[in-house]
Amino acid sequence: MFNRLCIFLLVASPTAVLAQEQLIPIVNAVSENVAGTTITIAGTGFGTRTPTVNLAGKNLTVVSYSDTVVTANLPAEIAPGAYLLTVQNNLTRLVTLFTAAIGQIGPQGAPGLPGAQGPAGPAGTPGLPGSPGPAGAVGPAGPAGPAGSTGSVGPAGPIGPSGPTGATGPTGAAGPAGPAGQTGATGLTGPAGPIGPSGLPGPAGPAGPIGATGLAGPSGAAGPAGPIGATGLTGPTGSTGPAGPVGPAGASGLTGPAGPAGPEGPSGLAGPAGPTGPIGPQGATGPAGSLSTSGSIFTATWINPGGGSAGTPYYLAPNASLSLQSGDNTAIASATQANFAVAPAACTVVALNLGVNNFTAPQASDISTVTVYKNSVATSMTCNVTTDGNGASCSDTTDTFSVQGGDTLSLDFHETNVNPFNKLTTTLICQ
Repeated sequence: MFNRLCIFLLVASPTAVLAQEQLIPIVNAVSENVAGTTITIAGTGFGTRTPTVNLAGKNLTVVSYSDTVVTANLPAEIAPGAYLLTVQNNLTRLVTLFTAAIGQIGPQGAPGLPGAQGPAGPAGTPGLPGSPGPAGAVGPAGPAGPAGSTGSVGPAGPIGPSGPTGATGPTGAAGPAGPAGQTGATGLTGPAGPIGPSGLPGPAGPAGPIGATGLAGPSGAAGPAGPIGATGLTGPTGSTGPAGPVGPAGASGLTGPAGPAGPEGPSGLAGPAGPTGPIGPQGATGPAGSLSTSGSIFTATWINPGGGSAGTPYYLAPNASLSLQSGDNTAIASATQANFAVAPAACTVVALNLGVNNFTAPQASDISTVTVYKNSVATSMTCNVTTDGNGASCSDTTDTFSVQGGDTLSLDFHETNVNPFNKLTTTLICQ
């Protein structure tokens, strides 16, 4: 009894599918042999390569196959039941699903109610981009855009040369007459005569003389301007005006390509050697070297005595910290002085390091020398430093020597100038 559960699942298609093969595998039926050891799957699209058959999450061994029939071994002691069967075409990489009934199963029951819709499967791999479609027709022209705003008024042009003077217009009409002048003063009245009888009216007397002309009245308002005369002939062209100011410089042009290199000139004479540069800062302290369990490092620091005679030897222990005194550091070992250290174990003295600093005035040239003594006898290990208002250092890692436990070690210090104030530090390494 077999039931087809679902249709097809597209997994991947990384290779080209052959034209003669069906794209999607399909399972039509699954049958089991009598012994219950193999199943035969009938369908189409299984491919020309060995397909992958999976039952209930386990890959089965394919015994034989063709594009339409696949035979595979069942797992031992598989319980009867319905199992999910998948078959994958290993050329197209496409997979089909089928519900296979394995073992003796009763007759098919009535169809169950449809199950709830399963969740959406994952998105398939995007297909390759299609070829570009033909270009669309050109759309109609869009409506005209609104008119742009009026541009600002440009600057006024230069004033052109004056044209010729036009013809004189006609004389305007005469203005109105001014007001009458004032009346002259009245003459004196004579004495009145006796009143005679009224005579007949005499003839009119002659006209009196014309009085003086009155003052001229104010000028009348100017009459309206006459019409503009015809334009005169164009005058000759004026001389060219002076050149205007030079405009701003244009932008720089692109840099041209570099020309070919010229032949190398002869070497110049070597210049004089420059002055010696200042001493660089002291380098970082190097990593600590290996030190045996019986080794020792002795560190001493002291200030020069600042008196006495140049070349006077002073003795001190390689682990002392003091200011040298002429009465305390004149011997390595005596009844009153013990200016030495005792080696606690056998070792080899491999290095003497000396640093000197002329730290304050007076400052002057001075050579400081330190020599290592073993059992009150000078060794070849020695070092000297020259200072003059500065600091300097030196090392001796060549003149090594061995000591036994209980041997004494001491330092001999002397200098060429007792005036400068110097502070000195040494390390004596025995390993």
